[in-house]
Amino acid sequence: MQYSDFQPAYVLHSRAYRNTSLLVELFTKEAGRLTVVARGAKRPKSSWAGLLQPFVPLSLSYVGKHDLKTLREVELSGGMIKLDHMRLWCGLYINEVIMKVIHQHDPHPELFVYYETLLRQLISASELAQEQLLRRFERELLKMLGYELQLRQDADSHELIKADAYYHYLPEIGLKRAPRYESDSSMIFSGKHILAIEADELDDLLVLRDAKKILRLALSPLLNYKVLQTSSILSKKFEVIND
Repeated sequence: MQYSDFQPAYVLHSRAYRNTSLLVELFTKEAGRLTVVARGAKRPKSSWAGLLQPFVPLSLSYVGKHDLKTLREVELSGGMIKLDHMRLWCGLYINEVIMKVIHQHDPHPELFVYYETLLRQLISASELAQEQLLRRFERELLKMLGYELQLRQDADSHELIKADAYYHYLPEIGLKRAPRYESDSSMIFSGKHILAIEADELDDLLVLRDAKKILRLALSPLLNYKVLQTSSILSKKFEVIND
């Protein structure tokens, strides 16, 4: 048996496992993403029940020599992160993205620190700031995984992006010049907006909208071109807010 030391962790997701246990997806600072069995966590008197929730900072240890580990000990390691309303959905979206794109047992300590900071920023974020934080998370995640968003030049000509031109964004390729007559398409982006996104100037709602589209396109290969459940819900909720 291999026993781990205590390490910082957050619950990404959990589900029932057999009669009294939980199958818990964790994001840990030292081991990356992993799955553990929390035996007896569903019992009424279990001390783990209130801890094994998303956005709760934990310190824990586990045991096991195979991919599926068994949780040994868990304790609260800091102040609770309370997310409500849209902030909660933002947090759940972040968790789902990490579950889909980060491989198990692949450590990303820098991403873990970024994730923890991001959750605390969400606590008091306005509706506009919530969307900005999500876009910055998506961009930073791509960068940390080696897929940094390239918005400075045309992928074909290698010319710098022009503010008065229009472009397509193609996953795994980048930006390509689009004919001006296509400029009314919802998936054609103005050079002006692209330059603002590159400069992280996301206060304009139209720029923020295009940033969302481009980043979702950039993430799509890592998500096997599937739409996330939380992404669909967030899109509908933010549409209501911005109308």
